[in-house]
Amino acid sequence: MQLTGVNAPTTLTSQQKQKTEGIGKDTMDQQDFMNLLIEQLKNQDPLNPTDNAEFMSQTTAFSQLNEMQTMNTTMNTMLEMMQSQMNTASSLFSAASFIGKQIEFSTNTVTIGDGAVSNISFYLADEPAAGKTQINVYNSDGELAAIVRPDSTQVKKGSNTISWDGVGVGGTEVPDGTYSFEVVAYGNDGSKLTVDTFSKAVVQGVKEVNGVIYFDVGSGVVSSDYVYSVTNPEDASGGDEDDGGSSGGGSSGEDDGGKEEDVDAKKLPMA
Repeated sequence: MQLTGVNAPTTLTSQQKQKTEGIGKDTMDQQDFMNLLIEQLKNQDPLNPTDNAEFMSQTTAFSQLNEMQTMNTTMNTMLEMMQSQMNTASSLFSAASFIGKQIEFSTNTVTIGDGAVSNISFYLADEPAAGKTQINVYNSDGELAAIVRPDSTQVKKGSNTISWDGVGVGGTEVPDGTYSFEVVAYGNDGSKLTVDTFSKAVVQGVKEVNGVIYFDVGSGVVSSDYVYSVTNPEDASGGDEDDGGSSGGGSSGEDDGGKEEDVDAKKLPMA
């Protein structure tokens, strides 16, 4: 039975199709103008062709439209470039205030050079078991280069900084370069603790690459995406001891005759 006065149900897709087919575009572009001009020439009366002056006027209008569209595109491009440069300059000026400041940033790399001692910093959310913390250091090929075993008194809940003298497996000094490290720590209940590794450095300069601000810290550059703390160097000089951390040299190489069985050394990719 057919019900009169009842329309067939419509969907969003059908509504959009009706709108597109019924109304068309709101504005004419260059191609639309050219198509209209061609159709006018094709359908003109052979006995009463378009007046030359009128045709020239339409052609001139078409040329002007093309020039205006090209100019508009060029202006928009220039405005976007200027806005991008202004944003970059503003970001650089803001980042310049970091110069001379000490930053803390997430990283799992450490640099050895000129026989200097390097610091390995990490944060433990829980109290570690005595003698159950080990730092595994890897070279750029992912090979185990050194094992650092801090003393029990050196590792506590909170921030920790352990010094590494560059002595590797076998008791020999490792070549200068950048190494990755992982910290393996266990709690009193035998569970593996969560470790966050980081580093500290004083900013010496800033630069921008592809919209990202980088801080020059002497030994390399640090992306602003990894920075989470900024302090004055004089204010941060004694900060490690205040927040529960400690610093000092740990044993490295294969002292105790080799690797500890309860702390696994595994490859860690370079950051």
